[in-house]
Amino acid sequence: MNFTLAELDLVDSSPQPDYDNLTKLASEVLGVPVSLVSIVDFDNDRQFFKSQVGLPEPWATEQQTPLSHSFCQHVVKTNAPLIVKNALEHDLVKDNLAIPDLGVVSYLGVPIYTPDSQPTGALCAIDGKPRQWTEKEIELLKQLSFCVTDTIKLKASLLTSEGLRQEQRDFTYAISHDLKSPANTLHMLLNEIGFEQDKLSEKGQNFLDISLNVVNRMKDQVEDVLAYARANNNQEVHEEVDLNTILENVLDDLKSDIVEKNAKINCTQLPIVTGCPKQLHPLFQNLVSNALKFQSDGNTPSIDILAVSDPQNRYDIINITDNGIGIPPEFQKRIFKLFERLHTREDYPGTGVGLALCNRIISNHNGKLSLQSEPNVGTTFTLKFPRKNDG
Repeated sequence: MNFTLAELDLVDSSPQPDYDNLTKLASEVLGVPVSLVSIVDFDNDRQFFKSQVGLPEPWATEQQTPLSHSFCQHVVKTNAPLIVKNALEHDLVKDNLAIPDLGVVSYLGVPIYTPDSQPTGALCAIDGKPRQWTEKEIELLKQLSFCVTDTIKLKASLLTSEGLRQEQRDFTYAISHDLKSPANTLHMLLNEIGFEQDKLSEKGQNFLDISLNVVNRMKDQVEDVLAYARANNNQEVHEEVDLNTILENVLDDLKSDIVEKNAKINCTQLPIVTGCPKQLHPLFQNLVSNALKFQSDGNTPSIDILAVSDPQNRYDIINITDNGIGIPPEFQKRIFKLFERLHTREDYPGTGVGLALCNRIISNHNGKLSLQSEPNVGTTFTLKFPRKNDG
């Protein structure tokens, strides 16, 4: 996959430590006052300095010069090092405006490459006086130029990886969305048949019941996969969110389950965090819903939703503790994987997506989700939201 210079952050972009460290190292090991990572942009008649050490003003601030001031363009054109002992006596560059305007007298530049192995610029070392470049210095700059090229390739790999992940997210969402309509249609048709149950044999009624259960599970699965796909596409704008409001809405949504199970829910004042309300709602809904669901027969659910202080003042911490069936230690990592289930649907209905969704949402908020659990005693899920640094 080919990327433009802009997509690779090589032009019209801010300095980056990965490149700045290499130009600083070049100046140090070669003993020169100026070193550059210069990107030659022929289409716009300029060279852009992705990184620079010692460049005079106004060029350092502007980060670019026209090609009339570029030695590096010759490195790209020839795809070979350019070695200039004294620019005033070098036929190729003696009329270049970089000599009077930038003080370039001696120059050593080696090519740097795009991921498709095309020369795109130069790592160069510059001195303001004549200089005889040694074979060792030339070899050292070549080695550093390989590091510049590797940095460019790494950026391309990250872009490719993100592109593939986005394609996968889009595909998952599209497939799930397309399955939703036929699942709903099938559910409607089976319900229509249900109105004629008196005309069905006992065997036919049994098949109808099984079919309705299957299509209901299918609808739940599609809805959960859609929710997971939406959470994977983390492009929502984050804002200040009052978790008390989120929890109040969640408890309203789960009111029938809470009343049916006679559940006892104890809440403390929760913090305001930076996040996405559309994601934080399902995060809390899944965790509270699981606390209600995973109970032994006859047990009255008791759920504590408590804000916990952080001794280091780095996170807003919330514990959600239940008195449910608990999770054996050997399964405590598995439950965060997509479609992982520890129980049959007959015992505890569900799709195996909920906790994977929770893990994805907390990751989208740069937070952490962990648990402590003891079988037949209960489980505590701990949510950690990073606090905004006001300093």
